[in-house]
Amino acid sequence: MADCPTSQDEIEEMATRPYRELVGAFAWHALGTRPDIAFATSSLTRFGHNPGRVHWEAAKRVLCYLKRTKKRRLNLGGKSLGIAVFTDADWGSNRDDRRSIGAYTVKVGDGSVSWESNKQSCVALLTREAEYMALCQGSKKSVWMVDFLKNLGVSLRDQMVVNADNQGSIALARNPVFHDRSTRIDIQYHFTRDLVKEQMIHLEYIPTKDMLADLLTKSLSRAQHSNFLKASDYSSSL
Repeated sequence: MADCPTSQDEIEEMATRPYRELVGAFAWHALGTRPDIAFATSSLTRFGHNPGRVHWEAAKRVLCYLKRTKKRRLNLGGKSLGIAVFTDADWGSNRDDRRSIGAYTVKVGDGSVSWESNKQSCVALLTREAEYMALCQGSKKSVWMVDFLKNLGVSLRDQMVVNADNQGSIALARNPVFHDRSTRIDIQYHFTRDLVKEQMIHLEYIPTKDMLADLLTKSLSRAQHSNFLKASDYSSSL
């Protein structure tokens, strides 16, 4: 909020900029075919009511990136149709209210088909809690994806795999006992425990360098950004 305009002159100047329209267009693309701008779009949408010059310049950088990478496309399919979910959170990254950014990516076969990057609805006191809440969101999406594929006549032989890069959040999900380490977490986020207990999903730990959802939770270097796009089977050719 420190970058939002406070003087009337700055507010009037920004009123002439099509900020909301531009970010709205970003949101449409980020939702459908451009997971690589989901984090930037999620960040920019928070300032739609009072954007500053910094936000306008950031929006123009995203626009330049889209123009430079307009040939990118999602590659779908693969030899098998197994579901793999990647969940991650950037703890306390919002400077205004200290809420975390949670995200997930769902791959069916070799391609990413669903993703989300949002600020979490409550403050997490520990990294483990933020990761656990992101794990819940990814788990819910995986269940929806299975039901969707069944309606299309596609049955999955293998158990769904949900990946996380935080050992503490995995331990919380695997432990059916409501102990002191999770008393601050809302009941709704324990949905993952039921899925693990019913053997509907299988939790796996992967190192952060292999966590595809990192693309949706924080700013990355050019090399990291490129590596995650390749891992998501996101091609730059037509």
